[in-house]
Amino acid sequence: MVRRVKSEQPMRQGISTVVPPAPEPSGHRSRLDELILTKRWKFVFAALLACLLPAGIMVLLISRYGVNVPFWDEWNLVDLFEKAHAHRLSFADFFAQNNEHRVVFPKIIFLLLEHFTHWNTRAEMFFSVFLCALTALCLQWVLWRTLRLPSPRLLMLMVIINVLLFSPCQYENWLWGYQLACFLLASCLLAGVAVLCSELPQLVKFLFAGGCAMVATFSGGNGMLLWPLLLLTFLLRTDRSNRKAAIRWSSGWILIATCAAGLYFFHYQKPPWHPPLASSRNLLDYYCYISAFLGSPLGRHEEGASLIWPVSVGSVALALCILIAGTITWRRRDTALLRNAAPWISIGGFALLSSIMACITRIGFGRTQALESRYTTFSLLLILSLIPLGILVEGNLRKERKALSMRGFNLVLVIGVIALFTITLPFSLRMMRRSGAARARGHVGLTFLECFPEKTLLQTTVHPSLEQLTSFARRANSLHLLHPPLLDPAALHRLMMKTKGHMVGACGEFEAVRASGENSYVAAGWALLPYSRRPVDGVVLAYETADGPFAFALGLDRSPRTEVARFYRDEAALPSGWKATFRDQDLVSRTAPLKIEAWAFDIDRLKLCKLSGARWLD
Repeated sequence: MVRRVKSEQPMRQGISTVVPPAPEPSGHRSRLDELILTKRWKFVFAALLACLLPAGIMVLLISRYGVNVPFWDEWNLVDLFEKAHAHRLSFADFFAQNNEHRVVFPKIIFLLLEHFTHWNTRAEMFFSVFLCALTALCLQWVLWRTLRLPSPRLLMLMVIINVLLFSPCQYENWLWGYQLACFLLASCLLAGVAVLCSELPQLVKFLFAGGCAMVATFSGGNGMLLWPLLLLTFLLRTDRSNRKAAIRWSSGWILIATCAAGLYFFHYQKPPWHPPLASSRNLLDYYCYISAFLGSPLGRHEEGASLIWPVSVGSVALALCILIAGTITWRRRDTALLRNAAPWISIGGFALLSSIMACITRIGFGRTQALESRYTTFSLLLILSLIPLGILVEGNLRKERKALSMRGFNLVLVIGVIALFTITLPFSLRMMRRSGAARARGHVGLTFLECFPEKTLLQTTVHPSLEQLTSFARRANSLHLLHPPLLDPAALHRLMMKTKGHMVGACGEFEAVRASGENSYVAAGWALLPYSRRPVDGVVLAYETADGPFAFALGLDRSPRTEVARFYRDEAALPSGWKATFRDQDLVSRTAPLKIEAWAFDIDRLKLCKLSGARWLD
């Protein structure tokens, strides 16, 4: 406010002296700056908490259900580890195809983790959580740069997006360390988008985004999509007055992308077991595959191969994409809208284009192949991008007082996403628990591979070829990379002799053996580990010989025993029942009754505990 005062000297007629307002005290300004800084740090802390809390929950789930056993394609890394131990690694070893992918950078990560953890596959699972946390931080940065929302609303949006990002619907990727390549692709995409949304110099943006695209290209087949998508983000966020500079940068980008694609397809060979490209002649198959691919994260809430819910959710997602894309195209002259929507268009476009690539290359496996859990890491990105895009369109229409219906649209979208996530969460956790249990049984079967190979079990839970698995396992065991190491008959005999007279009956009871068919028998009982009261990992059956016990069968089947859980007053003891099946030809030729004993096995401590009771077999 300006006030007039009288001057001490005579004033000219018609001229007045204006005294400027007194400056604010320095103490008041410092307190204001301190208040702003405090609020900013509170927001940053809350944003970090919104990221770390879902990550911490996933770490706990992996700690509970993750099993330290290589699975499926992961066994191919034994070749890489052997050459690394023999100092014979070359670029060709990293550049070699894995199915249709060239996983150069994931192999580097696997090699480093093997060096520090001796191939503990759970370390790979935790590294996936680390990559997903980086993706979450980049997402929060892009949210902060593109959305002008009040802090509480922005923080709530961050919480929703982070919970979806760490969703257990990705259980196959979370519990399979080899799948960290999927999380690496998402991290590269979000890191590239985040740096393009920053105020860094153009050269730094170009080099960093190009590095992200190069890493993604040689981490997975759909990583090549980052080249056009990041270029789109760059062009939409570039001022129209700098078209000449944009053309120069784009030309260099396209040249590098062409070189990367040419290197990727150098001596490329299509896997012989894959179906031909676009092998279906029914257009409905392609639509169902793509929509099921995109809707699987929020549409699969029951077991089986039903496509009704995933296709429905995916169809709604595609319809929203068309609606929002049409609105943005209609408002394309609004440069602010295009700049803020550009990163989310690229993020959602990555999921959409990935579904199209998978459809073209995998449609020969059938529509239901789109429901694979490993695809959800990509399809979730479309759902995550629709929410910010809806908010941006609402904010743009609000300028002309047309945003009332759009606000209701966004509210319904957020509520629908939360509701579908809540419905699918129990199924995802159940599948995660079941997958962990199957891997645990496969881990025990792998440990006894040299004693009594369980072909069906190993082919479904460890590797599809028992012959190849035996070769891989022996080579990995010679490098001391299996935990625990393989038990051959001699090692198992020594282990049984070592614990033969200790703690007999402390782990449970061998209750019965009965015939279950011609020359087939079933042994049964219950067993718990005495120091943790959890069910044992397996039960070894052995019969007495002159040289001591001789193991001949392995029991891995569990059954509920309510009386045991009631006795110990612990629900964890419920699945303590065990069952082992064996045949007459597994036993030694005999003319007298055979004494059979049972031993509980603890894979973590590599110990056996003899169960009470012995049964005689005529």
